[in-house]
Amino acid sequence: MEISGSFICRALLFTGVLFYFTFLLLTSNRYGCPSQDAVVSPLLRPATSVSGNDNGDEAIANDNIDRQKPTLVATNEKDVAVASDGDKSVVSEIDKNITAADGVGVSSGRNDVDVGVGVDLSVDRDKKSVVDSEKKGDGGGGGGGGSSAAVEVRSPTQLKHVVFGIVGSEKAWHQRKVYIESWWRPNATRGYLFLDTKPSEALMPWSPASPPYKVSADLKKFLNKPDVTPQRIANGIREVFNAEHEDIRWLVMGDDDSIIFLDNMIELLNKYDHTKYYYLGARSEFVLSNFLFSFAQGFGGASFVLSYPLAKALAKDMDRCLLKYGYLIAADQTAMSCIADLGISLTEHPGFHQIDLRGDLSGFLSSHPNAPLISLHHFDMLDPIFPNMDRYESTRHLMKAAEADQPRMLQQTVCYYHKYNWTFSISWGYSVHIYERIMPRSILQYPIETFRQWLPAPGPPFYMFNTRLPSQDPCEAPHVFYFQAVEKSPQSNVTNTNYARSAPRGMPACAFFGNHSADFVTKIRVYSPANKRKEVERSECCDVIGLSGNRAKIKYRECRNDDVLI
Repeated sequence: MEISGSFICRALLFTGVLFYFTFLLLTSNRYGCPSQDAVVSPLLRPATSVSGNDNGDEAIANDNIDRQKPTLVATNEKDVAVASDGDKSVVSEIDKNITAADGVGVSSGRNDVDVGVGVDLSVDRDKKSVVDSEKKGDGGGGGGGGSSAAVEVRSPTQLKHVVFGIVGSEKAWHQRKVYIESWWRPNATRGYLFLDTKPSEALMPWSPASPPYKVSADLKKFLNKPDVTPQRIANGIREVFNAEHEDIRWLVMGDDDSIIFLDNMIELLNKYDHTKYYYLGARSEFVLSNFLFSFAQGFGGASFVLSYPLAKALAKDMDRCLLKYGYLIAADQTAMSCIADLGISLTEHPGFHQIDLRGDLSGFLSSHPNAPLISLHHFDMLDPIFPNMDRYESTRHLMKAAEADQPRMLQQTVCYYHKYNWTFSISWGYSVHIYERIMPRSILQYPIETFRQWLPAPGPPFYMFNTRLPSQDPCEAPHVFYFQAVEKSPQSNVTNTNYARSAPRGMPACAFFGNHSADFVTKIRVYSPANKRKEVERSECCDVIGLSGNRAKIKYRECRNDDVLI
């Protein structure tokens, strides 16, 4: 058999290449190729110091992998710290339900928990640290290595982390203190009332149910003007911060007739990171008020909230700000301008209510937005919100419902009694409306315009929301029932609220939808779960479970996935 020379050349070439790659494979560790034991998982990638040059290149500061310690991000369900020591690893699960006896705050449900391994963390005033250390040997005579895992867990915001600044006048406090005392919790709520002058003898001795008072600083000389009311109120931010800033996360400013729902406020603040810059509040309901002052400001009667870093920055910058904006005639506009100079804009929430409205507020309160009620204001400018009560009695009566279940306060729930073509619209803790026809929630969410404008306006639109005009049509006008009492039943885990008719409607039945009059109903009982709702992104559902004699009974429940409110 004859073999060509070209075939022999190709065989020799193939054999040479094969020997070459075999040699590289056998000697790979000598040339810097990592062995299998030395491969580092991407999840355990060592933390490195990285810097960029002008070309965008990244330089690794330390290439000693065995001495680096990984940085991980903990999940929301379990915070897991992983420490690596050579080719060994220690995994320590830190359960969220660590008891307070261990000195650990429980996470408020955020995903921004930072985990550092082998780092001596400096813990700030609002965080607690867990350190889990385990020393290990390497199994031989070469000495032992040590590693420690530190986890920072942000504890939930509580009432003790919030300080309140209430700004008012000595003259008005005689009448308005009832509003503040309706929600202030002595020995629990932190903050001060800032008055323009010292209290008169009529206010002494000072009521223990009121916030402790301070007299505002006199700014007349500093600003060189006789009327410094707007600046005095804005300067209250600095005064309350300087007086009470240890272990606080949020600063709330309000007027001496602001009504604040503390539990809902705390739940709201837990949704935000207090270590960042936040300015929370709401515009006025009245278009002209926003136009005259600013659509960008949080109105102080509704109260506005500042995170700790923002309050601290404002306190430091207050002198410059007051001098710059000393020409402004509104305190809230002054505060907003100072905040804007720091690069922060208003984060609006529909639960804050300035109530730049007059007259009968019942239509507004019966169709509250689908959001927790945070504040109300201007009760001195309104009719009493409950019949046969004065303003102060009405305020205390409303707070009885709030004490039982703040998250449900004024939350609108709609259900139907199809046998009679009736619609029930419930504003929990305030009112129930019965309509003698099927009314969709898309209509019921608009308040009946029982109220009036805050100021004379040149023309519509007057309000920052849609309204329904009061009607004399028996198919459009509701039967109105007001909150009467609340009682809890621990055995059945149910809260009962009772509502009573205030007056006859004075109209015939709605003939077009069945001619079923609701005149005979004088009382309504609503059964709601005793557990407080944490989220209100969707309203609850309800069922009419009884209609006998002069009483209707309604039971709340969570809506099913396919429930349609009609």
